[in-house]
Amino acid sequence: MTEQHIKKMADNLRLQQAEYKKMLEYAEGKRKALVSADMTTLEKIINQEEALIKQIGSLELERMEIQTAMAQRLNLTPEELNWEGLKQILNDKDKALISHNTEELRKVISQLSDVNSINQNLLDQSLKLVKMSINTMSGETEKTYTKTPVQQKKKEGKLFDIKA
Repeated sequence: MTEQHIKKMADNLRLQQAEYKKMLEYAEGKRKALVSADMTTLEKIINQEEALIKQIGSLELERMEIQTAMAQRLNLTPEELNWEGLKQILNDKDKALISHNTEELRKVISQLSDVNSINQNLLDQSLKLVKMSINTMSGETEKTYTKTPVQQKKKEGKLFDIKA
């Protein structure tokens, strides 16, 4: 296996890590926008994310091409040349380089996943609040929680005739 393939793989992983860090910053920005109900900022961030997702996708395609070239050079299939297989082949220096970049990328992706989970919860809570507000304004039935749920119609007038 050539030094060139190893260097390309390490560079690609480093670039992916940088792009995922930007994605993490966007996710944190979305969280702040969701908490403050700043829809203009949220929309801007989502548009920036779309371009970044395309960039990350092209970096991942490039990584897969590098992996395929490395596998062909070693007479393996790309599936056989996963991280565990690669560790068996690399010298200590290259193994340390690829391992470091891979681990850093995994950390950033894990952090991104955590922030995205929080954002999903915030969105779910916002949606529940909107639904509750619409139900209140449209005079929907009120839920009374007992052993067996009973719904009672509100007797007062409606603000709106129907739900949106």
